[in-house]
Amino acid sequence: MAAEDLAIRCIVYVKADGQLALADATAEAKEAVGFVAAPYAAAALATYSLTGSIISGLAGLTPGATYYLNTTPGAITITPPSTVGNVVQAVGVALSATSLLFAPQAPITL
Repeated sequence: MAAEDLAIRCIVYVKADGQLALADATAEAKEAVGFVAAPYAAAALATYSLTGSIISGLAGLTPGATYYLNTTPGAITITPPSTVGNVVQAVGVALSATSLLFAPQAPITL
């Protein structure tokens, strides 16, 4: 179930109560475990894709570059977070300007 509104292609984590929420790099326990392939409203039954899946329909990616979980909820970034207390988690590699191989790595807290 979605704990909040989830936009298509957003990065998610599973809360302690089993609900999906937007992952972000601002604190531990919100690390990426998957992404949603469709939009979901809060309280809707939601499913997510796991490691090895391809997120398509993105824009502006640099092919071959590693992308990281962003401090903006549900987003990715090419620049890893650098603030003390943030979590650095590589989430995938761009296959093209519009697709990312989702392969989240173990997070490291700064």
